[in-house]
Amino acid sequence: MDIPFKAVDEKSVLSSKPFMPGDRVWSCLYRTEEGIVERADVLEEEREQLKLDSGILCQWVHLIKERETTEAEVRKAELQSAEEVFLSLYDDIEEEGEDSPETIEARERLKFFLALQLERKRVLKPIGSGKFRHLPTKREFQVPRMELTPELVAAHLKQDDDAEVNKEDDTEVVPPEE
Repeated sequence: MDIPFKAVDEKSVLSSKPFMPGDRVWSCLYRTEEGIVERADVLEEEREQLKLDSGILCQWVHLIKERETTEAEVRKAELQSAEEVFLSLYDDIEEEGEDSPETIEARERLKFFLALQLERKRVLKPIGSGKFRHLPTKREFQVPRMELTPELVAAHLKQDDDAEVNKEDDTEVVPPEE
């Protein structure tokens, strides 16, 4: 089971300015009041203007590249996005105040599921006692130990289902011509 991540948006959520190749974009995953994990992408210089109502799970800065065109390039970009999210979960979160227990739990659960996903993709290698080595950088990470129970998977899937239900559908419905 892969965790689907929304790719970087085409424009800033604050200014609606389109991202161009070479732009530095600040991205984060945060938990809404409804418990849904959302992604926000803004230009790095707009970061201070972004006000989120709830706790940031992780954050990272990346450069916008030319859009991928082949299916293999799209899969590689999706894997890279999952890898960026995993690495950012271990970076310090610069946020004022304490995180809620729900935010901490969501962050730990995300670390666990991403570690499983990246291990399967051979980006992480288990080295024992809940530690994993990130093969490209040789960094070691302590991943929370969680028992893979139906309740844990259901909680994760419910979060994904809620996110799917709340997505805006901009598909135009056109009646068939007679």
